[in-house]
Amino acid sequence: MTRTLVIIFALVFGASTPACAEMTLQSYEHLLKNPQYADQTQIYIIGVIEGLEWANAADRSENRTPLFCEPEKLDLTTDEDFQVRNDFIKSTNLPPSTYVGLIALKAFQQTFPCS
Repeated sequence: MTRTLVIIFALVFGASTPACAEMTLQSYEHLLKNPQYADQTQIYIIGVIEGLEWANAADRSENRTPLFCEPEKLDLTTDEDFQVRNDFIKSTNLPPSTYVGLIALKAFQQTFPCS
């Protein structure tokens, strides 16, 4: 009986807590310094950037205003994508709680504005 109550308690209260998989700037900087997590952290950022590029492609295919306007003939390497983000981080005073997805979006919007 006690075991059943514990399981019910865990399911009810465990399911009601919000889950957050988004990485903050503070977490990002901390994880990059740790050799055990640096590669996974970079892979996560690559996924975020790929997601933004897919969202842009979807907007363009549906004749909506894209999130940012990277020149069509420009094909950035992964290192260049990271450089765009890192330059933005260095040039702004971002709170440590800023989500890296938002940082990537704002970095690309600043670098490749739609004018």
